[in-house]
Amino acid sequence: FPVTINAVFNTREQAEYLGPELVGGASLASQLHESCRKNQGKNIFETVLNLEWNRFFNEGILHYSDVLALSHSVENRLPYLSNEIVEFAKQLPTDQKYLLSTSKKILKNVAARYLPTELVYRKKEGFIEPNLFWISGKLQTWAAHHLEKAKRRDLGLIRWQKTSFLWDRFKKHHDLKDGKKVWMLLNIAIWEDQIMAGMP
Repeated sequence: FPVTINAVFNTREQAEYLGPELVGGASLASQLHESCRKNQGKNIFETVLNLEWNRFFNEGILHYSDVLALSHSVENRLPYLSNEIVEFAKQLPTDQKYLLSTSKKILKNVAARYLPTELVYRKKEGFIEPNLFWISGKLQTWAAHHLEKAKRRDLGLIRWQKTSFLWDRFKKHHDLKDGKKVWMLLNIAIWEDQIMAGMP
């Protein structure tokens, strides 16, 4: 859980929602602060990029994509991550990667040769995980069951007073930020249940 927990909960929230066994990893904000402190005088863009590459990307996205692909017997191909492209991208000057709030500059310049301008430069659309809608809708009873089951067992991984308040607030307002926290806590509850089921 470490990378995901740090992406969902800041340091204060970890202490509020999680037991001591799951607390202790530095939040992404504190990691960035420390990385900038160590790299004073260096390009802040490159500092952030390196942090994302080494933490969020390698330990998060790539790990999850591998797990999801293998669990469904799919061979996952990531063409932009060939060694040659990665090494080439790393040595590029900053203004070739990002300029005047235009990200993916090189990729967009190439795409503009073949695709309509309005498509290449359209506003970015984020991906909202459907699980947040599921647990506030047709899977709400399922989510409540697993949270309640872990609450009765109370192994100390989750702080239930704050979590119960969060769950009630999410059911009422369906706030996506709350939903991400609920989903993380639900994953911990289900993982805990699976661990207990496998014990003699």
